[in-house]
Amino acid sequence: MTSGKNKYQSREIRSALNNLLLRYWDPIGVRDIVGAEDEYRAYAAKVYVMMGEPNFSRDDLVKYLYQTATGHMGLAATPDLMQRSIEAADRIFETKGQLLLH
Repeated sequence: MTSGKNKYQSREIRSALNNLLLRYWDPIGVRDIVGAEDEYRAYAAKVYVMMGEPNFSRDDLVKYLYQTATGHMGLAATPDLMQRSIEAADRIFETKGQLLLH
């Protein structure tokens, strides 16, 4: 996916993904903390790469977000966390076309 996108566009898309993750996923609850706006930047970068894969699916994204929160971050596997992972994936997929065309 990065082919055809310049660095500015790539940065802009990753920033938008970071914002979506912060707003809808936010597993550690930093959304309202000043200075934490880029907390999920590394995860947004991974999502950006995943979006460029030919068989990328919403289910892959839900799984990635949930496993990142429960495995990498060490958070408890809760229904709320799964719901937030689903919500974030849905929002990303809703805006995927706009992000990529931007």
